[in-house]
Amino acid sequence: MPRVKGSLTSANFIVAGATQEGRQVQIKAKVWPGVRVSLVREPDNAYDSDATAIVVTGDGPGAKIGYVPREKAARVAEELDSGRLGVGYVTKMLGKEGRSIPVVQTYFCSEDAERYQQWLSAPTPPRPPEPTTSSDFVKVVILLLGILVLVSFVAGLVTGR
Repeated sequence: MPRVKGSLTSANFIVAGATQEGRQVQIKAKVWPGVRVSLVREPDNAYDSDATAIVVTGDGPGAKIGYVPREKAARVAEELDSGRLGVGYVTKMLGKEGRSIPVVQTYFCSEDAERYQQWLSAPTPPRPPEPTTSSDFVKVVILLLGILVLVSFVAGLVTGR
């Protein structure tokens, strides 16, 4: 398959729309660093004819976790419309206030490309353990004890005891 002139070989971006339409439920259940994704064109999308969805692949039906950002959508759409596949994985998770926003690394290739075959055969890494509040509690207690010892030491120097 011929490459598009000036075509992309890869792209890295923050997933757009990850906090819309109830996607946070899917993201929190199915997305963590290393999870594989694929890019699926939505040329009939009512908001953007260049829209490309990002879908989690692996066990069971894929979950749409968002879209390619608008500023990269036209280039990505061009690659996919030329017959190339868009595949990749989640590199990290961003977020605050209970929101999780994936960052993905994607590659554009044909079905017979070595990169695609590697992507297909790569196992999904296990979900990393959630941080426990008990370990956070222990850290806070240790910090407070350290502060107490430091204050006692300084108070002893000031009073001469």
